This record gives sequence, C-alpha cells and structure tokens, in this order.
Amino acid sequence: MRNYRLLINRLRTMSTGEVAHRLRRALAQRLEHARLTLGWSPGQTCCLQADLPLFGGGSDDDGKALADRWNALFCLDLAAVNGLMAGRIPMFGQVFDIGVDVDWHRDPKTGRRAPRSYGLGIDYRRPEVVGDIKVLWEISRHQHLVPLAVAYVATGEIRYRTAVTRQIDSWIRANPYGTGVHWCSAIEVGLRAVAWSMVHSLLSLRDAGGLLSCSEDRQALVRALYQHGYFIERNLSRFSSANNHLVGELVGLLCMATVFDFGPCSARWVSLSRIELEREIQLQVWPDGVAREQAIQYQLELLDYFSFAGCLAARFGVPMPDVYRERLRAMHRFLRALAPAEGELPQIGDSDEAVVNRFDASADMAPEGEILSMVEYLLESRPEAPPPSERAFWYARIAWLGRQQVPEDDMGHGGRSACDPAVVEFPDGGYVIVRKGNLHAVFDAGPLGYLSIAAHGHADALSFCAARRGAWWLVDPGTYAYHGDPVFRPYFRGTAAHNTAMVDGEDQSVQGGAFMWLTHAPSRLLGRGTADGVSWVEGEHAGYRRLGVVHQRRLEVEDSAFRIRDRFRSSSSRVRRIDLNLHFHPDVRLQLDGGACAATRHGASERLEIRLSPDWEWHSFFGSESPLAGWYSRGLGHKEPCFTLRGSRVVAGDLEVTTDFRFVPIGGD
Repeated sequence: MRNYRLLINRLRTMSTGEVAHRLRRALAQRLEHARLTLGWSPGQTCCLQADLPLFGGGSDDDGKALADRWNALFCLDLAAVNGLMAGRIPMFGQVFDIGVDVDWHRDPKTGRRAPRSYGLGIDYRRPEVVGDIKVLWEISRHQHLVPLAVAYVATGEIRYRTAVTRQIDSWIRANPYGTGVHWCSAIEVGLRAVAWSMVHSLLSLRDAGGLLSCSEDRQALVRALYQHGYFIERNLSRFSSANNHLVGELVGLLCMATVFDFGPCSARWVSLSRIELEREIQLQVWPDGVAREQAIQYQLELLDYFSFAGCLAARFGVPMPDVYRERLRAMHRFLRALAPAEGELPQIGDSDEAVVNRFDASADMAPEGEILSMVEYLLESRPEAPPPSERAFWYARIAWLGRQQVPEDDMGHGGRSACDPAVVEFPDGGYVIVRKGNLHAVFDAGPLGYLSIAAHGHADALSFCAARRGAWWLVDPGTYAYHGDPVFRPYFRGTAAHNTAMVDGEDQSVQGGAFMWLTHAPSRLLGRGTADGVSWVEGEHAGYRRLGVVHQRRLEVEDSAFRIRDRFRSSSSRVRRIDLNLHFHPDVRLQLDGGACAATRHGASERLEIRLSPDWEWHSFFGSESPLAGWYSRGLGHKEPCFTLRGSRVVAGDLEVTTDFRFVPIGGD
C-alpha cells in the first residue's frame, strides 16, 4: 500500500510528457534486462582510441615537477592515507571498515547484502532490501581512491598505486554491467566515472598509460569505462528529476569522455554534456546566484560541479561562455553573503555532504570554505599565488575558468567591508541577509524548491536564522535522514522543524514522499530597507490558504537586538491553532520562566533575552519524541537534542504577535 500511494503521488507531480518518457524508459529497461540474461553487454566491440589525462604530463620531468610542487605546498597525512589503504573509509561523520578485500554489495553499517539482480529493478529505497544505500553508494563512488593516487604522485611508493588498482579491478569483477545497486542510479555512475578519470590522470603523472597500464585486465577496464558512459547517456535524469543529479551525471559524462577517447561515442558525449551544462546552470541557478533547489549544501555541490566542468572545458580548448562564468560568480557571491564573518553557512534545505572530488584523506567531506576559496582562486586567475587548498591546486592544473583578472569587488566576498549595505537582497531566490554590528540574520521568503517535486526543499517559508559574532544561535536544524526513516525524514523537512509558524499542526506545503512535495507554499518578499537605525525585511506566504490563513512576517534588526512581527490574516472565523517555533544551536542552553526566556551559549560573553507574548502558551523541548521537537542534525545520519521553544495559541480570525530578542552582556542589565 505504501508503494502504491507513492506511485499515485509521483504520478500527480508528472506532466503527460514525463509519463510517456518514463513508460518508454521502462520498456527499454525491460528489453535491456532480457538481453543481459542472454549474455549481452554493451561495449563488447568498443575500442579506446586514445587517452588525454587531465593534468597533462606523461613525461617523467612533468610528473616530478608537479610532485615537487605538491610536496612544497602540502603535507601527506600518512595515518589517514594508510587508513584508506587498510579499508577504513571516513563517511558521514564516522569511519567504516570495508577491509582490503571489499564486498561491494555489503553495507558495512547494517551488514545487509544488496541483491545481485538487475540494477534498475532494485528498490534501493527499502533498507530491508539494500541496507543503508547512501553508505553503500558512497563507497562505490571511489572518491576515497583519489587521495591514494595523490599519495602515489607525491611519494612514488608503489603500494599506493597497488591499493588503487586492486580496488578498481575488484569492483569491475564484482559488478558486471547492469547487475546490482551500483548500476541503478546514473549520478552514482557519473561520480565513479569522475573518480576513475581523476585516478587515471594522477597515475599518468608517474606511469605512462596511468590506470590503463596498471590494471590487471586492460580490456575489462576499457569495457567498464565505456559502459559508464553508455549507462549515463541512457539514464540521464529528466523532467521533474532533472535537478543536481542531472548536473552530476553530465559532469561525469564530460569528464570520462574527454579523458578517454572512444571515437564518435566520446565526441557525442562531450557535445551533449557541454550543451546541457551550459543550459542547466541557467535553469538551475537564478540570475542572483541562488540555486533553485533552495538547499544551501546542494548549492555548494553545484558550485563544485560547475567549476570542475568549466575546468574540463577549458582544458580541452572549448571554454564555457561568459554567462556560465557570470552565473558561477553569482553563486559564489550569494554563498559568501549568506555566512556570517568567520562563520559557517546555515543549514537550509537538504544536505547529503556530496562533492564531485575528494582530495583530503582524513575528511569525509569538503569544508565549505575549501570550495569557496577554490572558486575565488580560479576566477581571479592568479597562478603566481599559492593555491589555498588541494582542490584549488588540482583544479587549477586542469585549467583556469577565466584568464582575465576579476576585480576584487566583483568576487562577492560576503559583503563584510565597512561600505556594504546592512540589507542584502537576493530577490530571485527570496533571501535577504541583514547585518547590523555583530548581528547576522538570514530571512527566507523563497520558493519551496526546484521543479514539480522540489525534492530537496524544506517547508521553511518565512523562517530565519540568526548569528552573533560569527556563531549561530537560532538555526535551521538540518536534514538527518534520507531513506528508511518514516518518522524523522518528514519531521526534519517539515514546518515544525523550522523557525516559522505552523497552522493546525500541518506543514505549509504537503509532503507526498521522502523526496516529493504535492503542493508548494507560494511565498514572496514584500519589502526591505533601513530607517532610524533599524534594518528590516518583510515577506508573506500563502501555503495555509487551504486552511484560510495567510502568514506575513517582518524581521527588524538593530545592533544588538532584533524583533519578529507576525501577522496571520484569516478569511473565516474558524478556530485555529497557531504554533511559533524557535530552534537553537545545540551549544545554546535555554531557560524559560513564564513570559521570559534567556539563552546562553558556552564560551559567549553575552546571553540572548527573549520577551514572549503573555497571551501565548510557551513550552521548551529538548530531544522530545512526543511531541517530536528539539532535534538538530550536524550531518546525514546524525541527530542530537537541541532546545526548541514553541509558543501556541488557539484563535479565531486575524492575529498579530511580536517577539523581541536582545543580546546583553552576561552579568549586565
């Protein structure tokens, strides 16, 4: 019944064109499955005509010079690299031991083995069938092999090269085309294609032929490479699924097809991926730089994808057009503005911590600052300056995105200079950042997400986050779960988990599945400005129009205080319950006493005093499961208690309420 309901909900989000497309694809998959059972596989007669490693070289002198430069700038983390060699892989905030002889179909988190059946027919959303699919897929992306290849470049020690080629050869033997969960998602195939291309290019700096000369079965490797391109081309995400997945798939296709020349096939793949990437950066990113998925970590991921694709295009003599680079600058500008000075980006929308490449052997994800500084380095195009990270070092080696010097004020360094306005608006994406003194607030009146299902958006219209001196106090609690958690997945993406209002216990938008919304709350910015030392922004959303309510909110910010003014306009006299939710960072402690509330943060010299409306009933929650409230997630698969303050009132007709916040020195008035 659950699968039936999901199917009906999914059909409700599709156009007739998409339904026809999916029916044609389902028929093609049935035919492919039948052919595979008869012994067919794609690429049995494919021929690799040439290879062109990303980092050039091929000569001993070039490889040694690059190794010397890397060693002068960076230091090999021997403990972390040796851990990777032993099969200890950092992922999602913990280390998984997959051993040296890897079982590519066993989830090390749950111990469950995924079926070895036709990949596109496996229901990977069911943990009882595949285990934790995110963990299983992450291992087979092979991004952990890139630091091992870098270690080989840096040291020349054969054991690192052997560890890389052993795992790739093992994976190819264990995963014939079309069989198992590693052949059921095109983005997973695309990211693995990037990793293999990177590994080949790195090994080529010391060994002519790179991966092709080191593999135990060159013919099997070539066939597997071709099959990756074949699979991606035939399974690109389309219609309502054409979000960041499509970009990752196109980047994988472009990378593999430029590094490995399969003649007309590679030419077609390069042309297809370049044309579509140029189009997708304009479709998926607003002109003001906000990614239309309305998920900040995915915007960071898109920035990495598009930057890498720009490097690939420039490397092979077909640079992306000016609009492509301008959209990259706009994306960078928005992310820099979003984070407080010396602080982290807020957790808005979904996050799975993915990147296109990993270079740090000790980390399971790329810090946001690493990607942002890499983009700055590439766009400023200053080869004489030392790269700020390994990512910048290797990307710059591939190619520069733009040769001309970009003016410093065009790079969008978060607007932290003294001349910047207190209120920065991103009107397309619906975000306003208000900065007054050491206060930094983010106001969200943007759309739910991208395309009809808005897969990675959260029901957070008119939510806000607030930081003081670079540290977040009021937060978006994050994501926690994707697949297999029917309780916390809807909670973390629902309205109750965000700093906004809830009517009659319902989400602003209606959920139809773990990555699907059936309705989208319409929202808009109404205005913003500064007057008499107070900076303000105002917005509204009509997600509760189905309940007869429209919510308006105004945020006012001073140097050490801010105020939230909420107004609920009702179209009837029906009695409704309104809940206001405020979520605090896990490092913040809350004390509620009647209509007054005080928040303190470890190490902070100030406390946050909150004056609450006496007409409302106020409660605080900390890791509560009934009702579900008071939870925070620092990363996928991790949750911890945090304080949540909830005010409730039952009312008929219109309602207005004001909540005041003020930072005061500890021990002061």
